[in-house]
Amino acid sequence: MIPVNSNYRYNVYLKELADICGIKRELNTHLARHTFADMMLNNGIPLEDVSKMLGHKNIRTTQRYARVRKQRISDHMQGVPPTWEQVSIYFAQQNRPASYAKEFYSRYEDGGWISPTGIKIANWKRLAWNWIWYKSRLQP
Repeated sequence: MIPVNSNYRYNVYLKELADICGIKRELNTHLARHTFADMMLNNGIPLEDVSKMLGHKNIRTTQRYARVRKQRISDHMQGVPPTWEQVSIYFAQQNRPASYAKEFYSRYEDGGWISPTGIKIANWKRLAWNWIWYKSRLQP
């Protein structure tokens, strides 16, 4: 069985670490738990899992820890698939033929794009730009 230290003991350890690292802010278990929860939630760990990790019985308690960052919202919005109109307008703005847009969109619609390492690519504009570059290399 792993011994469980008191909040007092953890606060003493955190104070020592702050002194060693030159951190001016007072560190304590409350701040450490909030920092841990914030890091986990903003790096893709589901709220339910973080709730269990923190030992909360009620998920509403964990929701108080959830500070959603703009970058997280932006990352999730990048994953929203584009409409045909968005794709056709983008390719037209790049002065590319509609056939490029149609081929790109049909491939994207079939389930997205997978990188060589097996990761689903979410940023469709970056992907479209690469597709345009690739197609222009095939043309003599």
